Amino acid sequence: MALPRRSNPSGAVDGPVRVRAYHEKSRAGCMTCKERRVKCDQAHPICGNCQKGRRECAYASAGNAPTFRGFRHVGFESGHPRNAIVVSEEVRLSVEYFCVKGLPILRKCQPSPLWDYLVAQLLDSSGSVRSITAALGAQQRIVERQGGDDQPSDSMRQASRLYAGAITSLRRSIVEKGDNGQPQIPLACLLMVVLESIRGSPANLLVHLQSGLHIMRALQASPSSESREVARLLRKYAVDATVFDALAPTTQAIQMLMAEQIDTGVASNPLAQVVQLVSDLLQSLMLGARDAFNHPENRPTSLNPLESLRPQQQSIELAINTRLATTESWNAVSLAAYGFAKAQCLLVKIYIDCAWTGRQCDYDAALDIFRKIIDIEETSLRLLHSIKSESDTETTEAPAAFSVGLSAQLTIMLVTKECRDAELRRRGLSLLDRCPRYDGVRDTTLIRAICNTIIKHEETAAGGPGNYISEHCRVHHYRVVGDGQGPGGWKSVQLSRRPVEGGALVVYDVPLEVG
Repeated sequence: MALPRRSNPSGAVDGPVRVRAYHEKSRAGCMTCKERRVKCDQAHPICGNCQKGRRECAYASAGNAPTFRGFRHVGFESGHPRNAIVVSEEVRLSVEYFCVKGLPILRKCQPSPLWDYLVAQLLDSSGSVRSITAALGAQQRIVERQGGDDQPSDSMRQASRLYAGAITSLRRSIVEKGDNGQPQIPLACLLMVVLESIRGSPANLLVHLQSGLHIMRALQASPSSESREVARLLRKYAVDATVFDALAPTTQAIQMLMAEQIDTGVASNPLAQVVQLVSDLLQSLMLGARDAFNHPENRPTSLNPLESLRPQQQSIELAINTRLATTESWNAVSLAAYGFAKAQCLLVKIYIDCAWTGRQCDYDAALDIFRKIIDIEETSLRLLHSIKSESDTETTEAPAAFSVGLSAQLTIMLVTKECRDAELRRRGLSLLDRCPRYDGVRDTTLIRAICNTIIKHEETAAGGPGNYISEHCRVHHYRVVGDGQGPGGWKSVQLSRRPVEGGALVVYDVPLEVG
């Protein structure tokens, strides 16, 4: 059959017309095939075209954010030419595990464009971010498979090799890029903080946290939007570290670094405002904690040094309520994030009202706010569990292996410590079981052990469970003893209370049973 011919206006025949074969549009195809305007076979985790052409393969998630799935151990092609990237099979599999299992957790915990930037960095030839995500993937696999049938020794050796490679790669990047590594180097430090949290290495976590804050201080003159997001999350880890052990020299050094930083993005971001508010609160509360153990004879002053934070707290609470009132187009990630932020903001309000008097019984007046905080935490955790990523094969209520900047454990722990209502304490301990296992400088198992120790100590001093806990039975401050390295790393917890009305604080050393 002869092909039809195209005629020009003058009547001349140009040649045969090529008729394009009809095919249905691939509406669920990968982003790379859509950009190249070719049909995608929609294969997962990497389509046939991208596999054959050695290209990056990314599918659009429900929120139109690309979910990276096509990491390969060969060269990549994109709109901008890249050097060929060659990695070992071990690294490739670990990065793919992180992309499928770890990256969705980051997106669930924090609604941030930072994770799209992280995906792009996996293709960077320098490889520091990629090396750390490989170590993260290997460590996450160990945590999630604990108690399984695989051979843990092989997994541990692999995780150790990748961890050593991540440290070496980060050091090399810092030497090569220095202050010009914005925001790659701060992001790498943040990922190392997350990695050390999952590894259960609080000392190393604080080292990387301190390094990240040092670098952010050098970059604060002209930070990028990604750098601001990294700074916000680093500050959340710093806040958690301060609450956990306000007296440690490393923690005090981190607090000084936070005080020296100027976050230009705080004014327009309520989530960042809450971090700053809690940080300012801790600056004042740390003084009381130090006096409790170093100068127990000191008495609280009648002047409220926290009152200056009240306008800031009220303004942030109003901003969060305004955001939450317009949630028609919000997804569960944003709702959960702002819920956790509101709970922290309300907790600050309680401390402003009650902490300055030095009397623990004054917290009883805040029972309704404590109850509201627990309700918000419960709702936010339920929202977090309801988010199902593309990699999930079924809906599960099991908590994630780790989280980033969630701070749910921090809020629940402080409510359980300060609120003496037995029912709210029981609900708080129950909520800890639904929190991710690793978040910040401590894991949920340790937090639960601290809360149980405080509750049992107060109930024993009051004459048994169910009795009213009077002022002289209530714990004012706590301090965990130990380095946290390995099993039995946390040995005991020091609890300070005032056994005599108007007397000095007395420190009790109580064994800490973790696990």
